[in-house]
Formats: sequence, structure tokens, C-alpha cells
Amino acid sequence: MQPAHASAEPTSERYRRRRAGRSALYRIIDEHYRQTLAETEEQGSGYPAFVRTEFERYLLCGRLSAGFSRLVCKDCGFNHLLAFSCKGRLCPSCANRRMEQTALVLCAKLLPKLPYRQWTLALPWRIRWQLGTRPKLLGAALSLMLRSIFAWQRRRARRAGITEPLCASVTFVHRFNSQLLLSPHFHALLPDGVLHRDGDGPLRFEALPPPQDHEVRRLLERIGSRIEALLQGAADDTVDDDDLDAHQLCLAEAATPPRRRPWQSLTEAAPPPRARCAQGDGYSLHADVAVAAEDRSGLQRLLRYGARPALAAGRVSLSPQGMVVYQLRKPTATGQTQLVLTPQQFIRRLAALTPPPWLNLIRFHGVFASASGHRQGLVELLAEHADPDDDPCRCPPLRHDRRSEHDAPEPAAAAAAPQLPQHLRVAWSELLRRTFADPLVCPRCQGRMRLVAVIKDPKAIAAILANPHHRDDDPDAGPDPPLLPLPREPQLELLDPA
Repeated sequence: MQPAHASAEPTSERYRRRRAGRSALYRIIDEHYRQTLAETEEQGSGYPAFVRTEFERYLLCGRLSAGFSRLVCKDCGFNHLLAFSCKGRLCPSCANRRMEQTALVLCAKLLPKLPYRQWTLALPWRIRWQLGTRPKLLGAALSLMLRSIFAWQRRRARRAGITEPLCASVTFVHRFNSQLLLSPHFHALLPDGVLHRDGDGPLRFEALPPPQDHEVRRLLERIGSRIEALLQGAADDTVDDDDLDAHQLCLAEAATPPRRRPWQSLTEAAPPPRARCAQGDGYSLHADVAVAAEDRSGLQRLLRYGARPALAAGRVSLSPQGMVVYQLRKPTATGQTQLVLTPQQFIRRLAALTPPPWLNLIRFHGVFASASGHRQGLVELLAEHADPDDDPCRCPPLRHDRRSEHDAPEPAAAAAAPQLPQHLRVAWSELLRRTFADPLVCPRCQGRMRLVAVIKDPKAIAAILANPHHRDDDPDAGPDPPLLPLPREPQLELLDPA
């Protein structure tokens, strides 16, 4: 079942457990990744441990042999199993759930009802490998971009009479493009205006006019010159195959621009000019995408776009010749609609696009940063625009402040003060309901199911899967049939069914 990317509303389809082992992506990784990694180790260089870990976790994602939960219907007693997920960065299914969770939590707990504009900065090919392999340089380039945009916003706000304007941003760092190439770029979501306060008053928002084309061009020139100055002090980014390990080689391969046909530069028409978009010296800055303050569904779509994964499993297929075919989201400038790679090339491309676990792909700056001194004012602004229907989180509140019990306010004052933003996780069933379908709807009577057990012990897993009524390998099988009573062992983690 394909994830519901286009709509923030939960899907009404019946949930079917994902059969990960039957997808083309799973078969390609299962059959070729170990051999590909072993060949590089025989040559004296290998991949980092996190790359192997991501591949191994993906092969266990959605497999009942790795553990599962048991769901039982309250009305008819029907029960079935729900496999664990790997929660990795390579797995498209887990990445889609993370994408949905990011959009829901940011929209409900951080971003007040303000107009927002997306600023997208693309970088030239000649520096993509250098920035893609050096996280500190990538973060510095992002800081230069946001400082330039913030300074431009503050200058416009001061001309409008605002003495102390405040800026904010949420930035999604992408390391990929639609052709599965290493292409670091930034999607920064900024309020279409500035925040400010008068003395000790509440935090207020002042809208600013949208940027003009000449302003976007000047911003791009300033950002590009500052990034070039930053890279002048860095080491030479020349790629020497003799000095690179296997992982760096696949990164260099993924950072190589696609070759143009000889006649393309003569016959290809120049792209038409776009509003609020500037290009120059390989850089590109786009600022024409905006959402209104009341368009919360549009904001969620924009957030999901920023948090989307690099790979869509539904676009991966195998040709009769054994080649991997990846369908592109839209045709390229040369009219190409799909990528055709060998399984080894595809594995190397996935290894290059797998981000390290320590690389933060969502950055917060300005008022939206966790260490901002205006965080309490943002809390009050969120409480002013709070909408109960806009909060999909169903978890107990967790306080952000770390004050001691002696500094806690009186009960009456605490009830009147707005609650601090909650660092919450959306319930797993809510994520599945919004991304795929509702797993708590009984397929037999349409009643409500409940979680009664989490099975992790290998012996208990083997005993349940040995049930002759269980048909996990039947491609035409519907929901799993009723299972035998669960063995009560010390390793079995039972949940309160109430």
C-alpha cells in the first residue's frame, strides 16, 4: 500500500500488513547488498558501520520473525499480528511515518497560525561533493544563507517602523534530488514577516510584502559570494580515487552531474523566467512558494514535502534483464523519465544517500530555536491561536522547562499560564492511520481492536509463527486468521488490555 503523501487527512482504506519481502526494493537489497559490501572489503576499504546497520535494519522491517504486537478485537475476538518497524533512515515506509509525524508535530506544537514562505537554495555541482561529505561546511553554508535572509527581513522591518524585529526559520536539509544523486540543498520555511514585541508586551507578528525579483537576485549574489569565501579556506575538493574509501567513492559517483547530450546545448530552449527565482554561477534561490495563515493543510503539505525521504519504494522495479528501474517523479530537462542501473550501482547509490545517524536534517533558527530567549512569547502566541482540532498528538504533556519544584508557580497561576510546547510523539496507530490506513479497525466486524501483547522473545515468536493456520507466505492471503493462544512465558511482555 502506498503512503498517503498528498493528503493530510487519514485514509479510509482497510489496513493490510506490509509484506516487505515481496517488494522489488527488498529483493534487490537482500540479494545484492552483502556481496557489494564484501567486494569493497576485499579491496581493502569498506563502508561505515552505520551503512551496514541501515541495510540490516531494513531487511528486518515488517518481518514477523523480528517481533510483533498482537491486536485483539473487543467485539468479535478476532486477532492478528502487527510486525515491528525498523525506524531507520533508509527504509521508505519508516521514513514516510517520520515525515507524517514531523509535519503533524511542527504544525501543532511549534508553528503558530502565520503566513509562511519557503526559501529553497540549490548549490552548484562543483561544491556538492565537498559540502555533502563535510557536515560542518554544510551547516556553515546554511548559516550564511539564513543570516542573509534574516538581515534582509530586519532591514525591511526597520523601514516599516519596527525597531527590534525577530526572525525565525525551520530548515530541512536535503542530500538528494529526484534522480537519486548527491545534491545538498536547503528548504527553509520562514514566517512571511517578522515577530516583535513592545517592551514586556506579548510577541506579535507583522507581515511584510513578498520579495521582489530584484531582491531575490541580490540575496542570491550575497549568499553565493559568502559561500564561495567560506570554501576558499577549506581543503581542495578535487576527487582523487586513490585517496578515497568505498563510501567516499560512491558519494563521488552520486555527486557527478548527469552527462548532457552533445546537441542539447544547441537545441534546448532556455527555461522561462520564474517569479521570485534567481539563478547564477550554479546557485539557485527560489522564494515563490507561500501559504496563508489559515491554510494549515497547505502548511502540512509543505512540511511533508520538506521531510520527505530520498527514495520511493513504489517507483523501484526490476527489468527482465535484471536491471533496476527507478521511475522519476517528473521528466528531466533531457526528457528522461526513468533511471536504469545495475543492482550494484543502485546499492552504491543508496549507501551514498543514507545520512549518518549524527547528521541533523531539521534545523531550527531564530525564535523557533530551542534556546531562544523568546520561547515563552512563542508559547503565548501558540496559545492565542490554539485550535483543539489542529492537535493530533495524544500523549501526556512533557514540560520543556527545567525549573526546580521550589521555582514552580502557585496552582492558580499555573492554571492561568499557557502550557509550554510539548515534545511529543504521535501515537503509532495515528501515524499508521494517516500514512497508510487504520490498523485498529477489525477487518471482520469493523469494530475497534486493542493492543494486548508485545512479543520479542525468539522462542515465543517461533511458537506463534509455527501455527499451521498462519499464512504469511501466501500472496493472496487476506488478514491473518485467528491464532492459537499465546504461550505465557517470562519473556512475553503483556500489556494491560483495559
